[in-house]
Amino acid sequence: MKHLTNQQQETAVIAMEEMAELTQVLSKLIRFGYTSDKTEHLIQEMGDVLLLHRLLQNTFGIEDNSLDEAMLRKQHKLMAWSSLYE
Repeated sequence: MKHLTNQQQETAVIAMEEMAELTQVLSKLIRFGYTSDKTEHLIQEMGDVLLLHRLLQNTFGIEDNSLDEAMLRKQHKLMAWSSLYE
């Protein structure tokens, strides 16, 4: 078993924290409703997650084409099992 480097570990922890913050914002939108004054907070948390996504990709050496393929697989599942693509 190969252990994570310090950089991989730090990136993973920060990414988890940022994803949790986005989760919290989305949960509050569901509970309390979405109003235009909440847009900036949502944008900030989404931006934080996207940045950490890119840092994870770089830190773990994941190629764009691998992510594209994974996204297509997920999209096909969502098309079959959700109403997001109706």
